[in-house]
Amino acid sequence: MQRVHLAVANDYGSIDVQDSCPKGHVHIRGKRLQPLCRRLGVKYAAALVGFREYRGQYSPILDGVVVTERSAPKVRQAIAEREERARKRTPAKRMGERVRKERRDAAEFLGCIKEQFPGCPEPEAERVAAHACTTASGRVGRTRTLDLWERVRRAVVAHVRHHHTDYDSLLAGRLGEESRLAARDAVADRVRSVLERWQQPMPSDPTSHRGPSDGVWEPSQEALEAWAGYHGHANWDAFLATDPPACRLTQVMVTTANMEHILQQEGWTWEECHDWLRSMEGPSEDRNPIT
Repeated sequence: MQRVHLAVANDYGSIDVQDSCPKGHVHIRGKRLQPLCRRLGVKYAAALVGFREYRGQYSPILDGVVVTERSAPKVRQAIAEREERARKRTPAKRMGERVRKERRDAAEFLGCIKEQFPGCPEPEAERVAAHACTTASGRVGRTRTLDLWERVRRAVVAHVRHHHTDYDSLLAGRLGEESRLAARDAVADRVRSVLERWQQPMPSDPTSHRGPSDGVWEPSQEALEAWAGYHGHANWDAFLATDPPACRLTQVMVTTANMEHILQQEGWTWEECHDWLRSMEGPSEDRNPIT
């Protein structure tokens, strides 16, 4: 790896400039100058301008960088160009850039969720990605101290804990680290069970919906009636009358059979499933049936 710090820097990659700067070097003040120097290929050291005391502990105060006199004009020119670009960026442009970046990050995050947890339902995967990657949220999707795989794992675990267990109710009204850890321990088995299921591929065609004994899962009449009711039809026959295409019917049958199997595993009722689906899909006017 190419060395980016100056030879005169200390073990922490900084230089104390409280009294003076080393001969042949220049202190340039400003924010985010270290990544700028790395992009320019300029060797640098963080500029130490003092110390901050808090509860008996001291932490360094850094302001800008120290570079050689030969490199200083190049860095100052880059700073000026950066400031000029910033002046030309209107609030609308900045917001547009932020939204586009957030969407790119969420798309990358979603792809990794599908790779790591292929059995995670699509609406939930999208919700996890959008929640984790919200700009300036401080959530795990925004950190760069962890690789993408670990960020995704932690985000999915947190989602399962909050949406598939009674973790929030256990924590309600309780404060402190001990209460939080106790609540996590109480739901750990449930979280592990959901994660293990999501790590298995989700069936995508009728022949892959294998039941416990006799091949393809067949949805019960109760499941079909519940599915029709969820989409606003009086009963299954009414659903067939308004949505006759065979390709759609096949997909609905398969999806309903798969959902019924999951309900049996989870011990949910259809009413509980409907509440969960509505919470995932948003207001009824935004809900789109399977196409």
